[in-house]
Amino acid sequence: MSKAMEVVRGLLLSAAILPGVAMASLTADILDFGEVVQGTAVTKSVTVTSDAPFYHYLMGGYTSGAPWVTAAPGSCPSGANSGEVSACQISVTLAPSNSTSLGSGFDAVSYDYKFDDMPFNASATGADEAVVFISVSYTIVEADPDADGDGVADDADQCPNTPNGEAVSSQGCSLSQLDSDGDGVISDQCPNTPAGEAVDREGCSVSELDTDADGVSDAIDQCPDTPAGEAVDAQGCSKTEQDDDGDSFANDVDECPNTPAGESVDAQGCSQSQKDDDGDGIANDADQCLNTPAGESVNAQGCSKTEQDDDGDGVANDADQCPTTPAGESVDAQGCAQSQVDDDGDGVANDADQCPNTPAGELVDAQGCAQSQVDDDGDGVANDVDQCPNTPAGEAVDAQGCAQAERDDDGDGVANDVDQCPNTAPDTQVDDTGCPTKEEVLDS
Repeated sequence: MSKAMEVVRGLLLSAAILPGVAMASLTADILDFGEVVQGTAVTKSVTVTSDAPFYHYLMGGYTSGAPWVTAAPGSCPSGANSGEVSACQISVTLAPSNSTSLGSGFDAVSYDYKFDDMPFNASATGADEAVVFISVSYTIVEADPDADGDGVADDADQCPNTPNGEAVSSQGCSLSQLDSDGDGVISDQCPNTPAGEAVDREGCSVSELDTDADGVSDAIDQCPDTPAGEAVDAQGCSKTEQDDDGDSFANDVDECPNTPAGESVDAQGCSQSQKDDDGDGIANDADQCLNTPAGESVNAQGCSKTEQDDDGDGVANDADQCPTTPAGESVDAQGCAQSQVDDDGDGVANDADQCPNTPAGELVDAQGCAQSQVDDDGDGVANDVDQCPNTPAGEAVDAQGCAQAERDDDGDGVANDVDQCPNTAPDTQVDDTGCPTKEEVLDS
């Protein structure tokens, strides 16, 4: 029987009522497959409707006019129990071989079913039986060249060298071709991932990524967020990210790139051991004189003569005329204590000089006093002019420092204060009152 005749037979039988069948039946639309390529399989669904939807139906098996046209119950009731049908879908598959005749054609699939107005199961007896016929139309076309035999024509095959026997996608690619590096990611942005490396959802491992695009892979990049355009070292770090001396200041702003470990630094990244604020050649941390005037020579402590005060008297060395003042002694503007000064030049320091104004050239005693400055008997006449150096205390003296008890103006051996005859002639014998004796008077 020709295909055309089978179609006609199918159409006639689809309207036929088998003996004993009630007025309840399933009908199907004509199913057009369009072009079907030799050597391929195409499956489509056809809608089957019931003219008695309150009835129960159960699909059985199918027969076909051509071995490459098959059917399956799809969404229609099948298996053990029946079900009500208003409309359901039967799946039909066309699978022409490479030798199937080319051109347009028709065919039909017949599907047995049972029906009843009550629910029933596959082993029940008494249900009515019928056949639904599905007419199919198609055009068989020649397959395009398919060099790798994967079922996808070469002109549509995105993977033309699929290994023999591997299942492919509609683009003609097998899994081994879509995931060439075996990392489990298809459409891989990193198709050459080294074996065994974990990858992200784009199929890239850390060794392949360079998040900051600095030319150093993330796997070894110690600075993964380098600003765009900055040059980096082998570790992927730019000057703005490096801090060679570990002082928390990046190299590009660190004015002291070799700060010793652990030292505090200022806003320029410099510690006191690296700074010399007064420019005297001594670092701040060792400089005991941080404000040395420019150009002055300094000692190992960074202090110039104008800043040093060796004797600690408050007068800088360069102005101190007495550089070894004893500790604690007050000094004058020249840095000299009284123990260091001899204002009258008598060889006795001021602090020990009881006579601070000794005339120049006069000899002095241990107290710094010359005879012109001393009055041992306290008579108001200095020793150097006191002709009576032992005047008793309290006695009035003359310009020569002599009291009346110490003078004998007439030279008679009786002091003026007891001499009742103060003008006795020379060589006259006198008594205790300073007057001539009786014998002297008689002789005269």
